[in-house]
Amino acid sequence: MVVGFLVLSVIGMFVFLDSTPAVDWDEGWTFDLARNWVERDFYGRELNGAPAPPGLAASFPVVATVALSYRLLGVGIWQGRVPAAVLMLSALAVFFWLVMRLWDLRIGLAALVLVILLAPHPRANAWWMARQLFAEPLMIMAILSGFACLLLARLHTRLYYGLAALSWGTALFAKIQPMPFVAITLMILVLLNLLNRRRSMALWILGVALGAIGVWRLWGVVHQWMITGHTMPVRAMSESYLVFGWVFTREIRLTALIFALLVGTPTILGLLHFVYSRLRGRQFLVLQDNADDLRIGLWVFASAWLAWFIGAAHAGIPRYIFPAVLIGAPFAALMFSDLTAGFDLRTTFARMMTPLRELKFTRQSAGAWLAFLLILFYLPLTLSIGWATWDAAEGLEVTATAEYLNKKTAPTSRIETYESPLFLYLERDYHFPPDALHLELNKRAAHLAAVVQYDALQADPDYLVVGPTGRNWKLYDDVIADGDFRLVKAFGQYMIYERVR
Repeated sequence: MVVGFLVLSVIGMFVFLDSTPAVDWDEGWTFDLARNWVERDFYGRELNGAPAPPGLAASFPVVATVALSYRLLGVGIWQGRVPAAVLMLSALAVFFWLVMRLWDLRIGLAALVLVILLAPHPRANAWWMARQLFAEPLMIMAILSGFACLLLARLHTRLYYGLAALSWGTALFAKIQPMPFVAITLMILVLLNLLNRRRSMALWILGVALGAIGVWRLWGVVHQWMITGHTMPVRAMSESYLVFGWVFTREIRLTALIFALLVGTPTILGLLHFVYSRLRGRQFLVLQDNADDLRIGLWVFASAWLAWFIGAAHAGIPRYIFPAVLIGAPFAALMFSDLTAGFDLRTTFARMMTPLRELKFTRQSAGAWLAFLLILFYLPLTLSIGWATWDAAEGLEVTATAEYLNKKTAPTSRIETYESPLFLYLERDYHFPPDALHLELNKRAAHLAAVVQYDALQADPDYLVVGPTGRNWKLYDDVIADGDFRLVKAFGQYMIYERVR
């Protein structure tokens, strides 16, 4: 039954990618950049019909996967999402193999089920993250491949240490966020092996860490070589790391804690259970076999990432918790295995009945009830939110809006909008706010000092499109309230306004 469910999940990853879920604002920038690179040989965007810098798109390796897909399959939403689905599917395959080798088959299968059926938010769920073009699938694939290569180097040949360095260096270039967590994990692995008198292993892992830094830098050289003469300089936003990675306002930290508890309680309990089990046996730092340091390494990575999300990350971006939920899943699976006598339903049921029959509440019965209540809460919640996400018609609104603008407006019309998903299909000149405004808007959302000033009429637009992003940030409320635009058409959340002249 579990295998059948996983097979159906794999098939479902590639169905209706063009409409479900709705195209995210971050996806829109990456789609547009990849399209321009493929069709115009220009690594950047368009602004008022003229070339503009790359801006807010994903990293170069992520854009490259989309550009390759566009060359092979054509330009469109589903073509842009296929690379994410393939990468996430590959990541889950590596994940399953790694967990199965570090523990056993049952833990591997349970971990896969957990990240699909007990992760309620789409941005924390492996199945839904496979259906949207973010940097996380590539990053997760590379991180897990690094762990897998360390294990393979011990099972087969030391050449896999080089592949581990390549994998982690790629992860660092795909998304800058994992850098401190990869560094902490590799440092702990080195120290663990030194404490257990495995000096050769410690030196190899140190070499992998240095190699990963070299690969990361090499990726930067390759990036510049490939786009030189085909792009424009990007204006650096020095405060971006502080806004997205180190936010200490009380409201944001409370939001992060509540969100982590609602979405990741099985992971949190699993990570704590692993520590308790190791400390109870007085063996947390004592390596039990040749791969035991990798088990601790996965725990360190997931725990450090989760601590960062709760303690410092911008909680307004839910997918920031995804790596901790996924990489922490094996520890949640271990906990469920212990609470259910190795996933034995008959024994678990008997333990749950003990307090009712004998009026005796034991540790085993408490564990059985905990496992049951976690499943009772998270499974229906995940399924209901998943169905609501699948059933939403928002994904079709982008193409309908773009088609209306392309057919019902004059070819010389200029459109003002902050809805980046439209750019993939628009055949009219369009204008959008500067990237620096994005930083200020997020500072305001994080309850930090911000200067949000934007003149929506500066480009003299003929039409204005307000969708989920513009509405959320309230960017165009003033010009609409002042009567500068009138509503002419609506496609779900996308409102098309015509300029009143």
